[in-house]
Amino acid sequence: MTSLVNVYGKCGAMEAARKVFDHLPKRNVVTRTSLMSGYVHNSQPEAAIQVFIQMLENGSYPTNYTIGVVLNACSALYDVKMGKQVHGYVLKYGLEDDTSIGNSLCNLYSKCGGYLDRP
Repeated sequence: MTSLVNVYGKCGAMEAARKVFDHLPKRNVVTRTSLMSGYVHNSQPEAAIQVFIQMLENGSYPTNYTIGVVLNACSALYDVKMGKQVHGYVLKYGLEDDTSIGNSLCNLYSKCGGYLDRP
């Protein structure tokens, strides 16, 4: 079922992806990340962030790939505030050495550089 969510997302059929996701008896970090990735891929980064927030509220822990997806959603929205919160999570859990996360953080801060809070 996760593969189906992934395929629908890659094909731009996010309503179908969400319908499959909503009917899953168990949702894990992989299914949630697939849905998030589909939303980002289809220019719906707000929806990806909502799935991420729900995932955290449900007690699921994101993978490194999940963090990269949510950082890409933040970049697409120029949401440096949310990006900084995710960056804090990265630092708290010692994920800063992951290359893909580092690349996503560079992308976020380079896109949002003009939006950073300045002292």
